[in-house]
Amino acid sequence: MELRYRRRVQLVGGSTLTVSIPKEWARRAGVEPGTELVLEVLPDGSLRIIPPGRAVERGEDLAVVKVGRDRDVNTVVREVISYYLAGYKAIKIEFDTVDESFVQRVIALVQSTVMGLEVLDEDRSSVTLHSVIDTEFMDTWSAVKRLMRVAASMLDDLLRAMGSYDRKLLENIVRRDNLVDKLYLLVVKQITKSLLGLDTSSPITPPEAIHVVMAAKSVERVADHATGMAKALLEVGSSPSIPSEYLEILNRALEVFRTSCRSLAEMNRQLAMEVAKMVDELKRREKEVRQRLEVSDPTLRMLMEGVRRVLAYSIDIAEAVLDITALRSRLGR
Repeated sequence: MELRYRRRVQLVGGSTLTVSIPKEWARRAGVEPGTELVLEVLPDGSLRIIPPGRAVERGEDLAVVKVGRDRDVNTVVREVISYYLAGYKAIKIEFDTVDESFVQRVIALVQSTVMGLEVLDEDRSSVTLHSVIDTEFMDTWSAVKRLMRVAASMLDDLLRAMGSYDRKLLENIVRRDNLVDKLYLLVVKQITKSLLGLDTSSPITPPEAIHVVMAAKSVERVADHATGMAKALLEVGSSPSIPSEYLEILNRALEVFRTSCRSLAEMNRQLAMEVAKMVDELKRREKEVRQRLEVSDPTLRMLMEGVRRVLAYSIDIAEAVLDITALRSRLGR
């Protein structure tokens, strides 16, 4: 059963605020007069009191991945990434029984998938990757905003590339999907660290965290659809003939997505509600045009499906904003 104590803050000496601690807790924790306690500020602004011998050792914060002959590259990569997402500062790969080239393939795949893991220690039987990106370089909200900018630019370039079939621009869209994935995983990692109390500087409270991750995932999915459409056009080798009515819908879908991203960046409840209205109107328009055109071109049908997905994810982002702002209102923020 969870124990709760109430204590009134006292003013001592004219400038010092103090609060007493429960005697029973102090006895069980071995706290006596003169004992030094650690006070940790948690992401939601509350304090955690850590008694002697219980303080969290931050130190190297090391995870170890042992690689044997029964392991395959992809499985090892997934394990390394799981420790990255758990917020470990260092991940040591031990490989006594496999060739070093195996580990180098693992490292190459990991570094192409996540952001900020670099080899900073190595010997004949192990390689240690260190996380070199901290919140001072890019905090969680900065990562979310950059994720949204890249995804929006991919959609924008997709529309440009369709007009004149710009193959280089389409290839660039496909390449940028890797950056989007890295930014999304960085967001997940930093929010995990915040929830674990490893990052007390995050402005995202634990109740908000799930909604931020869900919104970031929706942005990442929009980028996936832009990438899928770009790949389809590259395979076909040309752009389909797009009716002017549907080209207008494509442009308005991009506007809706940008608006949903702006509502998240600004945490603007009014904008989020506007997105819902824009989506409802555009979905009706898209359905009307699609039924009238009777499209047979498979590439154009795929683009139409992509538009519907972008609108659905835009709604998900807007709903995350509504959820977060409702939480902040309840907490008086």
